[in-house]
Amino acid sequence: MTALAFALATAGALVLGATEGPAPGAPAADATDQVLRIRGTARGGDGALLYLEEHEVRRQGAALQRATTTYLDPEGRTLAVLQTDFSRDPFAPSYRFEDRRRGRVEEVAVGPEGLTLGAGAKRRVLPLPEDARRRLVAGQGLDRYVQHRLEELVGGAELHVTFAIPSRQETYPFRVRAQPARDGDRAVRVRVEIDSWVLRLFASSLDVEYDRATRRLLRYRGPSNLQDERGDNPEVTITYAYPEAGAVARQEVPRAAL
Repeated sequence: MTALAFALATAGALVLGATEGPAPGAPAADATDQVLRIRGTARGGDGALLYLEEHEVRRQGAALQRATTTYLDPEGRTLAVLQTDFSRDPFAPSYRFEDRRRGRVEEVAVGPEGLTLGAGAKRRVLPLPEDARRRLVAGQGLDRYVQHRLEELVGGAELHVTFAIPSRQETYPFRVRAQPARDGDRAVRVRVEIDSWVLRLFASSLDVEYDRATRRLLRYRGPSNLQDERGDNPEVTITYAYPEAGAVARQEVPRAAL
């Protein structure tokens, strides 16, 4: 797999992890700690179930704090766990991804001193990007950034971001665009791809769909960040299921648990 294809695979389900935000116009939430649980179902090109994603998203009022994504095989065994800390920056969060089948760990830590990328024993510290026109994003922060600017995308804006890839010890330029709407379609279809048109000749893209009204992530199509038994990153379609409106009780969570 080329570095570009690997970067896109890493920018797959790891990035777009259903870290839900409030609907536009929704009343301001109070400071109560809340937990939202979301399920993603990943299927291969033949429709076969490959794995499940269990997302536990923790918020304090309107502020996203942390998220845990557990990847499960069809029998319910844990394949990998992703821990994300959004408290410092919702778009460039720090995170730790552990593939428990292979003992592979990838980490991103963002701080005033720079961007630390970890993959196994490898560590690299990069300066924070200085170009304000190209937002630094990491992990599931890209999903948050797209949600945050969804109306601009619908209006024709093109987003340019710098995306951190710990396994490559590098950052990559990506662009994000909304695709043409279909008549009566309530979903906003968004494409994520390598920014350079030359490099796009050697790498595929990611296609995701968001609900126009709620900004919830509905569907993802592209390479999985989970490798199969051959070490390849298969193409998957992931659909996301949310609790019914009104059926989710606000849960007070002890501070120590956060």
